[in-house]
This record gives sequence, structure tokens and C-alpha cells, in this order.
Amino acid sequence: MTVFEITAPSSTTIRFADRARAALRALSDALIALQEWQARAKERRQLLGLSDAALKDFGANRVDAEAEGSKAAWNQ
Repeated sequence: MTVFEITAPSSTTIRFADRARAALRALSDALIALQEWQARAKERRQLLGLSDAALKDFGANRVDAEAEGSKAAWNQ
């Protein structure tokens, strides 16, 4: 990988490759978080759509489903 360097007036060397990697990593982390939130929101909507009998199959009830389904997508 080519590294471009610029020497600023204060003799500080700026490594663009490092900054670009950091920016891409931050963007990647943000996109992963958004995908996780979207998946969590979908799962909660599906949980709210289950019948009482289906909820009972795995030890939950309507109150549990409503409590989980009312959470914001970014809350785990």
C-alpha cells in the first residue's frame, strides 16, 4: 500500500493511510451496528406477532413479549 505523507508547518507528519484505515473502520463499525439494530427490530416485531401458544412453547407469555417488543432497536 502506498503511504502519502505531508509535512505540516509544525513538522508533524500526517499518515493518510492510517487515517483512511481508521475512517473505514469507524464506518464499518457503524454499518454493522445499523444491521444489528435492523435485525433486532425485525425479531421483536416477529415476537409480537406470535400467538400466546407459541410464546408458551418457549416459556414466554404475552407480558414478556410486550416488554421485549417495546424496547428500542438499539437496546439489547
